[in-house]
Amino acid sequence: MKLKKFHIYKIFVMVLVASATLFYACNQEEDLNVQEDILNITVKNGYLVFKNDEIFKQTIEETKDMSRKELDDWEKQFNGFTSMRSIYEKAIDEDEIFFESMTKEKYNELSKIDEIPHSDFVNKHKDLFVFDKDDGTFRPKMPLVKPELYALANGQRVMKIASEIRLFSSNYITYITDGDETKLTMAKKLTTSDKSNGIIVHNYQIRKVGIIKNGRLDWNLTCGCEGYTSGGGQRVQGFVWESKHYGSGAYANGKIVDLYIEAINQKKNFWWHKKRTSQLRVEGFISYAITGFYSSTIPINWTTGGQLKTSIKSFYTIWTQGGLNTLPTITYDGSVNFYGRHGTHCNLPNDDSNCE
Repeated sequence: MKLKKFHIYKIFVMVLVASATLFYACNQEEDLNVQEDILNITVKNGYLVFKNDEIFKQTIEETKDMSRKELDDWEKQFNGFTSMRSIYEKAIDEDEIFFESMTKEKYNELSKIDEIPHSDFVNKHKDLFVFDKDDGTFRPKMPLVKPELYALANGQRVMKIASEIRLFSSNYITYITDGDETKLTMAKKLTTSDKSNGIIVHNYQIRKVGIIKNGRLDWNLTCGCEGYTSGGGQRVQGFVWESKHYGSGAYANGKIVDLYIEAINQKKNFWWHKKRTSQLRVEGFISYAITGFYSSTIPINWTTGGQLKTSIKSFYTIWTQGGLNTLPTITYDGSVNFYGRHGTHCNLPNDDSNCE
């Protein structure tokens, strides 16, 4: 009997040891994976340096669908790095507090100023944002069709991939091909390439376009839709943007066309400001035909995923072709519905599209 108990005890100890060994090995593997991720992405002078283009693209895929908290935690592992995304999120928070705590007396004081006011934080970082001239709302000074890069670029909108530095602005992506950061000041002033200094500038031609009454997106119009609550204190805005830009790499001599769709939720406290909500959603479809090549349909059905967001957006590349300096004819058709807080709704096409 004692011998049997001893064997059972021995087996029990062996199981414990094996479990502990397996647990330790798993932890070691996880630690090694974390260390490997950190080694693949480092921080230099406040911006992220990606080991190569593969790591960069992999990081985009890993982060593009993360929640705000997940992105905050991801960013914390890189000491000395503050993303454009986190600055923008903070700016939205501060402006929301600023407007929603405003008194009538403060409004009367500020309304004498020509410009739409903002929180101290937004004013401090105003050079990082593009402001809407009509309602004062703002977005990061980066290409609209690249929102996934907000989390990877720093506040100065800089990152480095392998040996190449990339600098972003509203309508340009600038490449410093030799990675010499002393050229950043020069690069920020350029709107065309300076190949003698190894600086390549890609221009993004971006305009708002709407699906107008005949069902076609018109490049020459600035269109959108707006839907309000009965009292007018809440609204949703819907936009379809078209972006034309020069390609890079294999498509350096060609053109790329992206469609970018965005729904924005706003609230009015004396002035309009972006308001977070989980009720934003976009539904519909856009069909396009590229004369002489192909046609396709983009189904659209997306939400905030239960998260609180001021806007939801997505973009679709519909044309990428190297070796062509001109674009074929592209025609569009479709219907897109935008839904926001408290039942606000608008759609494109409609008879009241905000076109100029």
